[in-house]
Amino acid sequence: MRSIAWLGVAGLKIGTDEGWILIDPYFSRHTKFETLFRPLLPKAEAVDPFIDEHPDIKAIFISHTHSDHAADIPRFAERTNARVCGSASLGAILRTFDADANFVNLQEMSVVEGNGWKVTAIPSRHGKAILGKEPLPGEIERFPKKPRVFHYRTGAVFNFLVETGGVSILHFGSAELVESELLKVLSAPADLTFFCVPGWKKGRALERFLGVAPPKVLVPFHYDDFSRPMKRGEFKKVAGADLDGFLECARRTAPETRIEMLKPFEEVELSGLLGDKL
Repeated sequence: MRSIAWLGVAGLKIGTDEGWILIDPYFSRHTKFETLFRPLLPKAEAVDPFIDEHPDIKAIFISHTHSDHAADIPRFAERTNARVCGSASLGAILRTFDADANFVNLQEMSVVEGNGWKVTAIPSRHGKAILGKEPLPGEIERFPKKPRVFHYRTGAVFNFLVETGGVSILHFGSAELVESELLKVLSAPADLTFFCVPGWKKGRALERFLGVAPPKVLVPFHYDDFSRPMKRGEFKKVAGADLDGFLECARRTAPETRIEMLKPFEEVELSGLLGDKL
């Protein structure tokens, strides 16, 4: 299987010999009106077709608990037998919907393994993405059954290192890192890194990452407007996401790193994506 696809926002689908690993899957894509005025709950009509097409989801990892990362997770937990892995705040969300049977608290156990794959949760921070501030900081201790956007606090934040089939993949669901924590885990630069575009300038997050651990291949993501529906390969960029500046910074800071652009839902073989870098 050994493939990968960007699912829009910060979502990844990684194929292993055992089955699928998901990171931050979010398909409901609540509109701006819904985000401002309505409860943000999973839309079954958006989530279920993906679940039906992927019966072998083994584990799901959540980088933090903002709605564009965590809102669909109760539905995934209800409809799959996957381990659902994230912060204590994610556990609070799942308990509200009696969907915490397979919850793994990554603040207590940072490494999760399966047959031929391993995921390590690396403590991180959320980027200062809105007016120089972290949006909705804090932990979730109690979560309502009809949550509004402000109930989805950040919680603990993780970067993820996925190792499968001899390939290492880094996931940055927000444009921040803690260099000391990252270097504790990385014995060598990652083969492939997905890095969040919004907020990359704040605190020079992209430069700092590329300065300490430049990957072989870099893929920008999380720059689609997730308040709009997405068709396969078609999306609108979120306002203020300076993708051109991101790419220029990456080329200047890490000229040996190859940049690849993926279309949403485009499933590619890891060997093909990495090429001679593998």
